[in-house]
Amino acid sequence: CEIAKGLWTSGFISPGGAEYVEELVAGCSLSSDETMLEVGIGMGGNTTTIIAKFGNYVTGYENDKKLAAEAKKTAVEYDIDSKVNVVGEPFDLAKVKTNYFRAALMREVLYTIEDKEAVIAKICDSLKEGEAYLVITDLLFDEGAESEELKAWKDVQPTTVFPWTSEALKNSLAAHGVLARIIEDESARYSEMIRGAWARYLNEIKGQSVSEAFGQQLEYEAQYWLLLTNALDSGTLKYYRVEGIKTS
Repeated sequence: CEIAKGLWTSGFISPGGAEYVEELVAGCSLSSDETMLEVGIGMGGNTTTIIAKFGNYVTGYENDKKLAAEAKKTAVEYDIDSKVNVVGEPFDLAKVKTNYFRAALMREVLYTIEDKEAVIAKICDSLKEGEAYLVITDLLFDEGAESEELKAWKDVQPTTVFPWTSEALKNSLAAHGVLARIIEDESARYSEMIRGAWARYLNEIKGQSVSEAFGQQLEYEAQYWLLLTNALDSGTLKYYRVEGIKTS
């Protein structure tokens, strides 16, 4: 958690920080009495940024119990705990309200889920009729894609990862009433964000003494993100940004 905060800023477990999140949700136009669904709330960085922007409510699901606990701490730290409901359980197994949320955000979750269609259906069904927004960022790769870089990235994943394509994602959204207005390959940009954050962070901690455990974790994290950028650079792994709209 400490390394993640140093790399991506407080509350975040992935690149981009608040500036990128604001860009992702810019078109959602939430009001202060509406609720956003967040799948994979992490340590709460996305949530604090979104609430600061719109003043809305957020219901966030997080599979990792420790991250869910951190998200709750973040909400208290930023005095938004009355606006945030953190649910510490897997979204694909949870009972979720239908026709309820004005918007939904899911960042880097789908690639870890085997039954992606079921998750997409659940999210789309949870969105309000009339006009609601869905924003997804995820790591996608073809089932038949092969490269040393992709294999190396897969091998360091803490859980099994599952293939999907941007076209399959687009078709799945359409089947559940969501029109994908933007499907953008942002692999190069994402890779750049990762490398830039690491360069800045390593410069900041240069010369500092750290514990052996911290040093080992730092080495692991550096290797993990290096393998990710290598896979992105190879072209066999893609990072996509998807923005969709559900209308009646």
